[in-house]
Amino acid sequence: AVADSKIMVRVEGQTLLTTVGADGGWSVTPTTLSLGTHSVMGYVTAAARTGTDSQLLTVAPAPALPRIAIAGGDAVTTLDATPLISGTSDAPAGSPIMVRVEGQTLLTTVGTDGGWAVLPATLSLGTHSVMGYVTDAAGTGTDSQLLTVAPVPALPTIVIAGGDAVTTLLATPLISGTSDAPAGSKIMVRVEGQTLLTTVGAGGGWAVTPTTLSLGTHSVMAYVTDAAGTGSDSQLLTVAAGPAAAAAPAVLGPAAPAALAATAPAVLVVAAPAPAAAPAAAPAVLVAPAAATPTITIAGGHAVTIYTTTPTITGTAVAVVGSPIVVTVDGQTLTTTLAADGTWSVRVAALRPNSTVFGGVSWTVGRAALRTHAAPASLGQYPVTATVTDANGSAADTTVLRLAPRASTGAAAPTITTPGGATATTANPMPTLAGTETIAGTTSTGPVPVLASTVPAPSLPRTGFDLGLARTGLLTLLAGALVLALGARRSRRTT
Repeated sequence: AVADSKIMVRVEGQTLLTTVGADGGWSVTPTTLSLGTHSVMGYVTAAARTGTDSQLLTVAPAPALPRIAIAGGDAVTTLDATPLISGTSDAPAGSPIMVRVEGQTLLTTVGTDGGWAVLPATLSLGTHSVMGYVTDAAGTGTDSQLLTVAPVPALPTIVIAGGDAVTTLLATPLISGTSDAPAGSKIMVRVEGQTLLTTVGAGGGWAVTPTTLSLGTHSVMAYVTDAAGTGSDSQLLTVAAGPAAAAAPAVLGPAAPAALAATAPAVLVVAAPAPAAAPAAAPAVLVAPAAATPTITIAGGHAVTIYTTTPTITGTAVAVVGSPIVVTVDGQTLTTTLAADGTWSVRVAALRPNSTVFGGVSWTVGRAALRTHAAPASLGQYPVTATVTDANGSAADTTVLRLAPRASTGAAAPTITTPGGATATTANPMPTLAGTETIAGTTSTGPVPVLASTVPAPSLPRTGFDLGLARTGLLTLLAGALVLALGARRSRRTT
């Protein structure tokens, strides 16, 4: 047909018009055709003549785009800074895969099983967008993911009490320690073929007790596990054979009476003028025996007699080595820790007197009879409380310190002689009372010492200056004053 000849095309009810081009070609575009086969009729008219042609046109469904999936879903968190990014695709094997993450472009292909994987260089901490693309004849499919690289948490720590090496005389020692893992985290301890299980307590403590261990050195391994992983610690535990423990002897102050040493219960150690002999070396560590809670004992029982105002309070405890000990006495708070051999001690600062009676004599002047009193049994009483605390709880013990006056060492009692006989008369209203004293075979002469005390002045008689002291009253006064003076001298020599 010549150029500009009219063309008419009919397909699925549509009539499409056009003209023949200069090159003899033509074309029309129908609106959307339904899926299926359609009859296409073409007509051309030129010089009053019409030509036709026909065709069967089948509209087929478009092929689906290939699919790609990144493993892990829409969001993934990892502790690995070079994580493996992988997934699957339904594209034919060999179809190209491209992955982009934090500026990196990673290439691979679909495997015969539909899988694929790429490995990026080190990613920074934080959240990154991951894009995956797959391409085949049908087109390109995509998938995305948020990948978070988190810092690696520290592994939990576990510590076995006592350090790297421990020696004990117990065949069933309490093995204990601490951990920073969350409460309830699992603890496993292995020693001499035994596997012991427990959990971390609310305060971070833990403890297990093995069945009887043989004599010798054993390797103890402890493990704790939480969400971050497993931490461990080790220790060499030596079970040694030792003699049966003997009761500690009583240790008395230098001026304690011999009778008290023979009959009294154990008394707290007090400072002595001469240094005491050093105790025998203790084992490296004494592991506390199995017990739900610690115990503590103050040496000497519930009532202890002392002869100094700065005593050393001692005792024992069954608790984790190094556990804090707190002792309170006379307003003082004294602290120490439990030693490796299960003992403890604290030194008390000067105790404050809490008794108003410090002498053994009272008297009156004038015609009233003189009176004497025996020295008091105690110069003061001081309640003591000792407390120990470890991971398993707290325990306390109490006692009372009784401060006694320094007693005689058993020497012969002193004697006193007053010149002038049973009665004496003087015109001096303030006479000097003199005489002799005999102490342990020595004799001295001079005025009788008088206590620093306020004494009411005697009323003078209306006629003369007769002192009017009865013989018994005078001797009693002189003897009482002399006893006090001797006590003061002996105290100065002792201190």
